[in-house]
Formats: sequence, structure tokens, C-alpha cells
Amino acid sequence: MNNMNLSGMRSLFAYTIPFGATGSIAANGGVGASSFVVQADSSFLWMASFAMCNLASPNNAILSVNQFVPVASVLVQDTQSGMQLMNAPVPVASVFGIGEEVVRLAMPRLFPAKTQVSITVTNADTANPIFLWLTFIGVKVFN
Repeated sequence: MNNMNLSGMRSLFAYTIPFGATGSIAANGGVGASSFVVQADSSFLWMASFAMCNLASPNNAILSVNQFVPVASVLVQDTQSGMQLMNAPVPVASVFGIGEEVVRLAMPRLFPAKTQVSITVTNADTANPIFLWLTFIGVKVFN
């Protein structure tokens, strides 16, 4: 883990990144890119992940029996350090799960305050555009 002070007040927090909010990620190699900036009042210790995906519309309710497992890959980058958090895009399910339970990281990742975290998703499904929500779950660490 980063050599940062983790003492101080903590609070449960999550950053959710929607892909397809204004249009889906196209099928057959469509790419969606987004980012979030860690709030200035604290660092963020990323501890777990969650994904939800559907095919119809970003406004439709998602029921667990209708959960769609995307044939998509994800690449996460800490733009402050310039470090990619995986050597190549990995299946969304391997880091964020398939929407049935939270996936705990093998090792939590600390992002300092004001860090921009960039996420790129590539849809490999040859027929279906997707609407995808990725959630980074962790704690705010107030310094």
C-alpha cells in the first residue's frame, strides 16, 4: 500500500461511474471512458468493487434475475502517479463482479485527495450495446 498516513477519521464512501448515461457503449469494440476525482477533503481507500449492467436502457430497473454479465474489459489508471492498475484490460467481472455481490480487492488501493482515476471500458460483445455502472467502494480517510 502507499506510504501514506491512514490515521484519522474515516467514513464509508463510494464513487459510482455510469457508462452509457447518455448513450450505451456500442457493441463490437465500442469504448467508454470516464473518470472521477477523489474529493479534496480526504484520501480514498478503495477496498471493494461492484458492477451492474443491462442491455435495454439506463433508466430501466435492474432485477437480479435479469442481471447481464457484460463481455467487456476494464482498465483503471491512477492519473496522479501515471500508474495503470492492471497490465492490460481485464474482464469487468474479474474486478467488479457480476452484480450479485461485492468483490473485495486482494489489496486495497489508496488514492490521495484530488487524484483523478480514469476508467476505460471496451465492449467485446458482437451484438449488444451495454449500459454499465461501476462502483468503487471504500473509505474516505480524513487527514
